[in-house]
Amino acid sequence: MLLGDAFFGTYFLLTELQARNVDALFEQYGARKRSTDFSKGEKLGSRDHLITLIKPKVRPDWMTAEQYSAAPESLVILELEVGGKILITTLTCSDSIPKQALKTLYKSRWQVELNIRNIKTTLGMETLSCKTPQMGEKEIWGLSIGLQPDSLDDGAIGLNGRCTTMDTKLQAYSTALARLE
Repeated sequence: MLLGDAFFGTYFLLTELQARNVDALFEQYGARKRSTDFSKGEKLGSRDHLITLIKPKVRPDWMTAEQYSAAPESLVILELEVGGKILITTLTCSDSIPKQALKTLYKSRWQVELNIRNIKTTLGMETLSCKTPQMGEKEIWGLSIGLQPDSLDDGAIGLNGRCTTMDTKLQAYSTALARLE
């Protein structure tokens, strides 16, 4: 399951995720949100329906002609309003997943972003200096390995609501390094 904000809910990303058997849950893109009409499509309940998205007629600049022609001509998604937000998902079996569960799942996306920001700040990685993805990975590992116990408050960090001791954290780094070798 891929969770993301409104900029991720594009036709081509949704079709690519579906081709890879990855479900998605995104907030509806702002321009499309203004035109959402819950009376269209296959009505499932109050403020939710299945809609069919049609493949855009113009190929995006970033996409090859082969990728464009391989994309399906249409895609069925679930569009729902919950908690004041309009969400879209590739989970089209709405009778088995309550709206509140989707709302809770979408809200968890924000907590993940906060945890990532906290880890980046703790490791001094707010801004990486490298120019390539390969060097970025090396820089991240270098910063992770160089983390000193005294750089953490009380020798522990918060991770998903749990407190992890520095020994446990260093053990996780050792395991990760062993996998790289």
